[in-house]
Amino acid sequence: MTRTCPFCNSSEIEEDAGRGDAICTGCGAVLEESNIISDVQFQERGGGQEVIGQFVSRDRAQPTCLGGINGLPRTESRETTFQRGRKRLQEVANQLRINQHCVELAFGFFKMCVTKKLTRGRLRSHVVVACLYMACRSENTSHLLLDFSDATQINIFDLGRTLGFLSRSLFIKLPPTDPCIYVLRFSAMLDFGDKQKEIALLATRIIQRMKRDWMSTGRRPTGICGAALLLASRAFNLNRSVADIVNIVHVSHGVVKRRLDEFANTPSGLLTIDEFNNVDLEESEDPPAFQESKKRMIEEEKRKRDEEKAADSAVNEFEPLRREFEVELQKRLKNSPYAKMIVGNIADQGVPELSKASCILRDEMMDTVFELAC
Repeated sequence: MTRTCPFCNSSEIEEDAGRGDAICTGCGAVLEESNIISDVQFQERGGGQEVIGQFVSRDRAQPTCLGGINGLPRTESRETTFQRGRKRLQEVANQLRINQHCVELAFGFFKMCVTKKLTRGRLRSHVVVACLYMACRSENTSHLLLDFSDATQINIFDLGRTLGFLSRSLFIKLPPTDPCIYVLRFSAMLDFGDKQKEIALLATRIIQRMKRDWMSTGRRPTGICGAALLLASRAFNLNRSVADIVNIVHVSHGVVKRRLDEFANTPSGLLTIDEFNNVDLEESEDPPAFQESKKRMIEEEKRKRDEEKAADSAVNEFEPLRREFEVELQKRLKNSPYAKMIVGNIADQGVPELSKASCILRDEMMDTVFELAC
């Protein structure tokens, strides 16, 4: 059947297999372009036969030249990298019980890294684990970066550097971690027994209150979660110490105690357990860092005022002594020009330089007397 142009119904169509296009010579319309040839052709070379053309893989847009022994195709190096990366992803996911959706998302991140050549100069294991953690963060799972470090025996700081580099290079903005997603995990590890559900609900409510009071912004979510679980467990009269919380959430004693002190300084921290469960305060507090800075400013201003008051009282206390000292100098050294400078008599002669020198001498004298008195 003769092929015709759909625009001008002309049957004069020029096809070029080398370029992979078809052009109508009547109207100039391009009917086909970049055609992919599915048949395989061979040509004779000195070492045997070789495949003609290029192979376009499923996961790539750029073609890769084929070569091999007697025309047999070899496996792409990029395909091999993808297969090894997926295998490693699946191994780590099985260790940490990560669902398949996160694995597929992480494999997509890994392919982007390989395509943009971000794996060069970095260990593949680091890149794979960082991609899997990015997928878990995007899906808000309760996995910590420390979990990946423990499972793969990779330094957590190396993982953090790789994660930061990949997220910046791929322009992936990871969402902030909500401390509430760790409540069920840590409450199960603390073994609260029959009261686990009630403690988890109260801890979640405490975290929500902390978030409204700007306590979770810029803070480790595990520290917020640990402090909330400690308060909730003690509200139900369960003996859980700070050391028990620290061993579970992997933060220091100081972090948990600071979160407890910050919550105690809020209006919600002054409520009883029944009031906290029934009353929802509408007002929110300023961030703890802002409150601390404001407190330091107030203390600094108070210190300056106290110093000024102490200096004024010291000057008033030594003022009679200064007068007696000047009178005594005037009596003993009536004819000395230096004594006149100290008591200020030379300043009356209208010489500006001597007047300045008189002021300097008086200030130095008062400083010396003040230092000796202190």
